[in-house]
Amino acid sequence: MDKQLFEKFMREIDWADWGLLHSHFVHDSLFVIAQGEDLFEFAAAVKNNDVPLVEGKIGAGLVARPDGYDVEKWRKSGQRFLTLIVSPYVLVQCMEEAEYLELYKKRQALIDEA
Repeated sequence: MDKQLFEKFMREIDWADWGLLHSHFVHDSLFVIAQGEDLFEFAAAVKNNDVPLVEGKIGAGLVARPDGYDVEKWRKSGQRFLTLIVSPYVLVQCMEEAEYLELYKKRQALIDEA
């Protein structure tokens, strides 16, 4: 685990609604991380060019580009996303704030141990 990288991600992670993400969808740079997956882990794999891990998650359907059906559903529902930019990509995950707090605490504990 790269402590500095995870600390950077924790500072940069933010919430966004669909209106802020639409242009990234149009430019084909948006990836949706399945609920229950570790957004930080996937972001680190992208940043470190860990092709086997990235391709494995995509191949397993745990990471995908959204389709028009997803977009319409999110636009109508006002869905908010946990969002992390790993240029040139924008990684998003549907998550409740309470769930994020648990993920944050878990990730912080791992950083503190390192």
